[in-house]
Amino acid sequence: MNPAKPNESALTFADRSKATRLSHSTIELLHRCERLYQLKRLLRNADPMAEADEGSEHLFFGKAFGAGIQSYLLHQDPQRALYDAWLEYFPQIESEKKNQPRLQALLAKAFIQLDSLLMEYEVETSQDIERGFLISIEGPYYYAGYIDAVLRNRFTGRYYVLECKSTGLMLENLAPLYCNSGQALGYSIALDRIAGQPLDDFGVIYLVGQLMKSPVEDRIKILPFEKTYRDRLNWFLSLGLDTERLQRMAELNVYPQRGDSCLKFNKPCPEFGTCGLTTLDFPYVESEKEKLEREAKEAELPVYSLDELIAMHLNRK
Repeated sequence: MNPAKPNESALTFADRSKATRLSHSTIELLHRCERLYQLKRLLRNADPMAEADEGSEHLFFGKAFGAGIQSYLLHQDPQRALYDAWLEYFPQIESEKKNQPRLQALLAKAFIQLDSLLMEYEVETSQDIERGFLISIEGPYYYAGYIDAVLRNRFTGRYYVLECKSTGLMLENLAPLYCNSGQALGYSIALDRIAGQPLDDFGVIYLVGQLMKSPVEDRIKILPFEKTYRDRLNWFLSLGLDTERLQRMAELNVYPQRGDSCLKFNKPCPEFGTCGLTTLDFPYVESEKEKLEREAKEAELPVYSLDELIAMHLNRK
């Protein structure tokens, strides 16, 4: 069976300008609280291109850390990677735990682990290291995904998606945080395109920068997980179920509040106490500038159909 092929006619930019953009972070936001998703993504002052924790030190620290890792994988140049991470840290929103000096120290620790990783894996550089794709979904939705890096085992030929993460959770075992995350499962369609055939299984490697009580104690953890064809199918099906629920909520104009999510990481939700007010619930209208920025970001990305992806997996013998 041939791998899924991009279908550029499946989702034109004109379609995307009218559709709701989804990503891993927005789906996480939806699962956390539907009302919070509505406030952050659908109403006035929302930004459908932004990450779930937009404007926070977590987002900008994580993006800069990922940029440094990507740079080192491509060039194996520590100074260049540190500079690229410094350059990416903008706007430089910092906290006591997440700041520029801490980022540089964490990256320096990561280089040793990356050298060991590169002895066993090679980086796929046939295209840009960060590969993007779009999935068109029946109804006014589409999903956008980006891959940090693709690795190939030098000895077995097995493909792996590398995900760069940073966390302030001081847990000994971080596996439950990432093992069943669906983020990398959608990326398998990009792996199929690279391999030239549908992959029965593949791997996901999480490279995690773990911030402890002090920079001296900070750790770099590499967590590998194996994924199967069934995992891929389940993720595509769950994406379809999520969009069906979104469409139903939009038709009813009902986005439930989830009280269990009013407190997260021992901090109240930023909308707590005001999320029940609906007098300012005006639909978000994308400006021409935002449309142009979105077009530039997504114009060259391959487009896949969710229905075709599900059918391909169901029909596989």
